[in-house]
Amino acid sequence: MFKKSNHGFTLIELLVAIAIIGILAVMVLVFINSSKTKAKDARIKNDLSQIKNLVKTYLDANPASNLNCSPIISIHCDNFSNSTDVLVKLNLVAADIKAQGSDLTIMTNSDGTYQAYTTLPSTNNTQSFVVKSDGTSFTTTLYAGLISWWKIDNNKLINIIGSENVAAEPLTISGRFKTSQSNSSLILFGLNGLNSDSTADQISLDNGKVSYFVRDKFGTASATVETSTSYTDGNWHCVVGIKNGNNISLYLDGNFISKTSANFTANLAGVFSIVKDSGSFTGTVDDVRVYNRVLTDEEIKTLASGG
Repeated sequence: MFKKSNHGFTLIELLVAIAIIGILAVMVLVFINSSKTKAKDARIKNDLSQIKNLVKTYLDANPASNLNCSPIISIHCDNFSNSTDVLVKLNLVAADIKAQGSDLTIMTNSDGTYQAYTTLPSTNNTQSFVVKSDGTSFTTTLYAGLISWWKIDNNKLINIIGSENVAAEPLTISGRFKTSQSNSSLILFGLNGLNSDSTADQISLDNGKVSYFVRDKFGTASATVETSTSYTDGNWHCVVGIKNGNNISLYLDGNFISKTSANFTANLAGVFSIVKDSGSFTGTVDDVRVYNRVLTDEEIKTLASGG
């Protein structure tokens, strides 16, 4: 005849059981959180599809309006309070994107093209999902860390993101240009213009060569890198200048050109000036972007390809 055992769990057995339960609980929480962020991503992408159709409907009916915020509208745009049915729907969709933890930006151009984009929660907002007026969509990292963005639309310089006042370390500046002129500033900024008592950052043409110049405050340190060949052939070229600590680097059309260093003691800060079809410059500068981070080589190549 068997005797009933009164033997219970040992302390080690209890600890092992608790550890297993804890691990399983963490795994369940990670799965739930991952599922939630993926659901937010899916909802945002669906919202952007609706945005594309709503913007097309509005611009078809109001081709000259550019949504009254040429060429950009966002969730904070005043005309979202307009009683127009399409704008009311735009507001509702934009509010839903906001509820998922992201902000909506819509860029409309005078030629009727447009694009909408917002960051994706599942990537900790390091990637953005973009929908264009031609129906194409893609994911990109090139809106992460973007603190100022300027484009040419209908021969006008338009501020899309941020302002002309910039301060960042590290700093990446990119832009596109085309000209047959051999000597000119293209993109520059500094405190009090480019006075000698200010930090300065300038991309320019020097006898046809593209030059990237950085100067410390009060002129205590400066450095320059430039191309070995001319880029004044009248074709579009993409230039990228990077300052990261004491190092500066120059890229042209997606290719690394050169780098150098200096003992900088102050971060770059100042007011932007972009040369455009005026004054002593004959040519065009477009798609000027400022980042508060160092772009990767792959991102620079994407910029050069028109991304």
